Amino acid sequence: MMAEDQKEFDLADVDDYARAIKEMGHAGTFSQQHGRLNANGLYCVGCGAERRVTIQRLWWKGESDEDRARFDIESQTVPGTPGLFTATCVQCELRHDVIVHTGPDGPEIAIFSPGRGGFSTPNTPGAVKHYLDQAHRAESVGATSAAVTMYRSALEMLLFQQSYVSGMLHKKIEALIADVNAPAWREQIDPDFLKVMKALGNAATHPNDGDIEKQKTLDRSLLIQVRAVFEELLDLVYERPVKEAERKARLAAAAESFTQ
Repeated sequence: MMAEDQKEFDLADVDDYARAIKEMGHAGTFSQQHGRLNANGLYCVGCGAERRVTIQRLWWKGESDEDRARFDIESQTVPGTPGLFTATCVQCELRHDVIVHTGPDGPEIAIFSPGRGGFSTPNTPGAVKHYLDQAHRAESVGATSAAVTMYRSALEMLLFQQSYVSGMLHKKIEALIADVNAPAWREQIDPDFLKVMKALGNAATHPNDGDIEKQKTLDRSLLIQVRAVFEELLDLVYERPVKEAERKARLAAAAESFTQ
């Protein structure tokens, strides 16, 4: 069982953030003296991964235990809003500013970071990073449909930079599948994932016969799955080749030292 100061939250989700803030009234988890809570579950743009953070309340209208108890997502009201918090990564110490507020559909959360972010890796090209950063920024303020559109754009840019330059995204994916000289990573990922990413991006952009209710499918839980696909793709395309080349060079150098 996880210790009280090791609770897991999805801190970019307003429901989980509300639960984390409510923990501030619980002895052993929230330091009343310093006004801080340690929790896991926020994406840090500095580290490029999910990290444990220290949440600190800077200002919150609801200061009493009664107000904290009423921080209730199901009631669609947050008596203490607006609230301003910081979430500081315990690894790189990057500070993220967090605003909890009441939006048109109830409680919402917005997370602002001092640097460009998004789900990228050390060797991801700048052009691909641009769209991943846009996806992250959109998701950080709850614009999930916009985030899915940017993930689609990131995929198209990735394929463009892999020399699949003709036509729209559909044509680029088909060209990758049909290419007899395709890069090695193609065999390590199911192309259906790429097709689904394209379909989701199209759905986020197109009118869908005027039915905007369908956009509700593009929620945060779906974005988590989209991100997982992208993380694997970036690792296959950009990180593994670099790691393999470095490993091969070290082994070759060691072998060569015996022949000198």
